[in-house]
Amino acid sequence: MTMIPMAVMVANKKSRCLRETAAEQKGLGLAEVPMEEADIIYLPDYSSLDFQQVLALLRAGKHVLFGAMGAADAGSLRTLAQTADEHGAVLLEHIHLGFNPCMAPLKTAVKCLGPIRRIRLHSCEYAFTCKGIRSAFVHAPARLLPGGALFQRGLDCIYPLVHLFGIPEHLDARMVFTENGMDAAGAVSGYLGAARVELVYSKISGSHVPSLIEGEKGSLLIRDIQNFREVTYFNRFAAEEPLVSFSDKACRSRELEQCMEYIEGKRDWRRHLATSFLVFQMMDEIRGCRNPDAGYRNPFQGSCASAI
Repeated sequence: MTMIPMAVMVANKKSRCLRETAAEQKGLGLAEVPMEEADIIYLPDYSSLDFQQVLALLRAGKHVLFGAMGAADAGSLRTLAQTADEHGAVLLEHIHLGFNPCMAPLKTAVKCLGPIRRIRLHSCEYAFTCKGIRSAFVHAPARLLPGGALFQRGLDCIYPLVHLFGIPEHLDARMVFTENGMDAAGAVSGYLGAARVELVYSKISGSHVPSLIEGEKGSLLIRDIQNFREVTYFNRFAAEEPLVSFSDKACRSRELEQCMEYIEGKRDWRRHLATSFLVFQMMDEIRGCRNPDAGYRNPFQGSCASAI
């Protein structure tokens, strides 16, 4: 078997998991090497490479798997995708939900709920960097910085929402900012037809509230969307039925297997990025709610927020 050289940038938790999975699945033919020798570059959320450096990798024909901060907005992602297409490279957003084996049965199960009336998605986890919080009057920044709560925890909510239903209408966003302009938490609301959408995400608080998709015929419960491993169905009479459950190891293995299928040309990577485009478009709209120069409705100017 010909080994495919892969470089994993920045040894955070996600990259360590990918390294371990690649080592266990020797049938995938992956070998970790320095970046300059690699054909595949994996960039976790906290990669030190900027947009221009990622462009240079794609122009050199390197396949790139990037985390949530690989592109700052929909326009940046479109530029990266065009560059990859022009140079025979593969560009994939390596968000765990994009490859998660629970997503397909979840999409099927949604069709059994009847008319959807409410969608509540939660992703709150206290970040170790968010210490020494104090109150301060903070004006909303003109531009949200990458790496804040929207990019990290908000993505957990936005990805399954747009993948299953699309972008809601009448978006309204409320955010908590730090003194340096980083968003630390947020709540987004909107409508998908007659369905009310509520997203809650945070880096400065933890939460054990599950996510729910509620229809007239029943509800689907996701206990932990950050570590999406199971889906439970409740009918009108609150009878519980587990629909699907995967181990953490099985989910990681499937992520890497699917990545390799795209890189080997067995699947079209452009179709995989379709949901990613919707994610960034919705993020752009959410950020526009805080920026009066972005052309979106801005019902509130400045906010009393918690600052780090």
